[in-house]
Amino acid sequence: MKEKLIMQTETKVQTIDVTPTIMGTMQMYIMLLESGNAEGKAMARKGAMDIARKLSLTLAKQNSKKD
Repeated sequence: MKEKLIMQTETKVQTIDVTPTIMGTMQMYIMLLESGNAEGKAMARKGAMDIARKLSLTLAKQNSKKD
């Protein structure tokens, strides 16, 4: 009688981070500003200003830690 070798493999769940970079996001916003419709342009303006606000807050926090 032949023995059967049964191999079970474990399934690994991996997470891939697809969060866009700031550079990639800004490129999308520029594309919307150049060739998007009114809704897309408004979204791009708001998004760019949100990024600028967050960056300003981050830089202000970093500068306050230096003092």
